[in-house]
Amino acid sequence: MRVALMVTCLNDAMFPETGQAVVRLLRRLGVEVEFPLAQTCCAQPMVNTGYLDEAVPVVRNFVDAFAGYDAIVTPSGSCAGSARYQHALVARRTDGHLVASASLLHDSEIVDYLRPYADAIRTAAIYAPLVVKNETGQRPCERQISAAFGRYEASAHSSNLGRPQFVSLRGARLADEFGWEIDPTVRPSSKRPTCIEVYPHPAMVSLFGLVRTIKYKAGRGRTVIDRRLAFQVLMGYMATHLTSLRLADDPRWLDMMSTATNATRPVDLKRIEDEIDAIFCAYLASLWVTAPEQLTVVGDFDGGYIVTPPAPGSPVVHAVSADRAVPPV
Repeated sequence: MRVALMVTCLNDAMFPETGQAVVRLLRRLGVEVEFPLAQTCCAQPMVNTGYLDEAVPVVRNFVDAFAGYDAIVTPSGSCAGSARYQHALVARRTDGHLVASASLLHDSEIVDYLRPYADAIRTAAIYAPLVVKNETGQRPCERQISAAFGRYEASAHSSNLGRPQFVSLRGARLADEFGWEIDPTVRPSSKRPTCIEVYPHPAMVSLFGLVRTIKYKAGRGRTVIDRRLAFQVLMGYMATHLTSLRLADDPRWLDMMSTATNATRPVDLKRIEDEIDAIFCAYLASLWVTAPEQLTVVGDFDGGYIVTPPAPGSPVVHAVSADRAVPPV
């Protein structure tokens, strides 16, 4: 168990003996404690006085400094309260608007596209399996998703090693390329960026309060007009519910809205389908960083997992929760 001391800037400047006493006490109890040298302020002064924007870089430094610890101990109730409760306010303040989007085909194209943003990425969300070990059938997480979301027509597809596309996993290859951790128990930071598997359809059901999935993808009996209307419904939900993305301000989003309105051929809609899915997945990635309590991990790293908001009215049965991965303060 790795334990860190958050000494606080007040104690560091005025009462250093307090921090020393905490270390002696913990060692007497058999706990080895570390002191991350990168720690500064908890951001409480900025938050208490209403300077939330100014608190953002301070909170980011706090998260990076204490990433990877199982517990954080501090001799200050107010600083502990700031880290436990106020940091969530600051996280929601951060500017999570859509920066860029595109639809690409080959791994090399994706790598080249993401390379300029690599240092800023904390979490990448992949709409494809990251862990597949079962020879046949479905992964346990897929069965759990289907049990929870089947009534909303959002059951999971089957992933197994008997299908060639799951023998070498693109998401895992990209994670290796960029050094992203794919274990969902690892919390994202600048030092340890992460990659999670997501599935948009159940997440849309939960986030948008749907009674069934939106039928924007190609399917039996769905005409271009049917899908065009479904795309407009989906994009309307995204613009009004995923407000941090500020989609109405993005020129590419407006172009895709025009395509969704005026498409006359299936290929017109196919050109925007994957890109819209990717934008939705990016929003789930931002939640994983800023508000993990809104998500649950269905399954686990050993057998495969999917990160999603829980089903409306009934929590998803899961083996690992996002809360378990957050070091307690």
